[in-house]
Amino acid sequence: MLINKTLGKRVKQATYSYSDILLYWIYSNICGAERLEDTVFMKENLSDIPNLANPSPDRISGILRSLATPKFTTATKTGVNHEFSINMELNKLMLDVAKKLNTISGDTLDYDNVIIETDKQDSTWTYKKNKGYQPGVAFIGQTPVYIEGRNGNSPASYKIAETLDNCVRLLQAKKVPFKYFRSDSAAYQYDVVKLMDANKIEFFIRADTTQKLIKQAKLITDWEKSTNGRAFYEVGEMEYQPFQSSYDKSTDKPTTYRVIVKRQTNSEGKVFYYSVITSNWTIPKANHYASTTNVVLWNAILTTLKITSTGNDFHFHT
Repeated sequence: MLINKTLGKRVKQATYSYSDILLYWIYSNICGAERLEDTVFMKENLSDIPNLANPSPDRISGILRSLATPKFTTATKTGVNHEFSINMELNKLMLDVAKKLNTISGDTLDYDNVIIETDKQDSTWTYKKNKGYQPGVAFIGQTPVYIEGRNGNSPASYKIAETLDNCVRLLQAKKVPFKYFRSDSAAYQYDVVKLMDANKIEFFIRADTTQKLIKQAKLITDWEKSTNGRAFYEVGEMEYQPFQSSYDKSTDKPTTYRVIVKRQTNSEGKVFYYSVITSNWTIPKANHYASTTNVVLWNAILTTLKITSTGNDFHFHT
């Protein structure tokens, strides 16, 4: 079985294999179990499944704990501690199962952090003023392809380049193809765009709306008007060189990227700018072009600008 092949065999005297434990817990979840203790009530519901083991909650807990990896802590210069848990073996298993079931569909890697609200003893306060965890999750289409444990106080931007490097290397090792990367402004970092450039991955990242960017956006003369429901907005584009201070500290020459800008005026006449930086130079500026590929990629840009939405449980911040 794939689970046992990836995670390995347990000791000879073990009553249950890893697949026995994981499958029973998964089936119990499908039947409504929310806690390990709920699995004792699942026996009747699951009794018709041939050769399905029936481990106790304590045994499930013990074996799941044995699969855990130790968390590690890093500290910022201001003394803030950030806790991580990176379980590459379970990420490999997740990819192996997804490939076996042929559920990975698409060519765009989406990344964001998701808050899981909880009052567990080791959870910390999130930016939403509740306690919880904030794991980093990468998707291709509807399928998760990489998960990294983070505590609640760790923002998505913290060490995101290292997280994405782990993700990209794993996907490459497992031969999971993708062409594009998309994220909110947490990924608007020098090290992230350099990582994508080095791996020849075209990216669509929500850019920080700095005064420098706005000043340059005001020079755009070719704006295309459009609507989203009752909201009116304009879309333009420009060439832009970000991260000047990072280039000043390195031997790299500044790179020019393409920036798609959304300009919107509110009822009081105030103008707002939102932008996406991309390494793609081939997508036409409007989504009325005939090419299906161009429409898909253009929609990827509009999604990052919060003009359209995707099926993923991701929320790109305004």
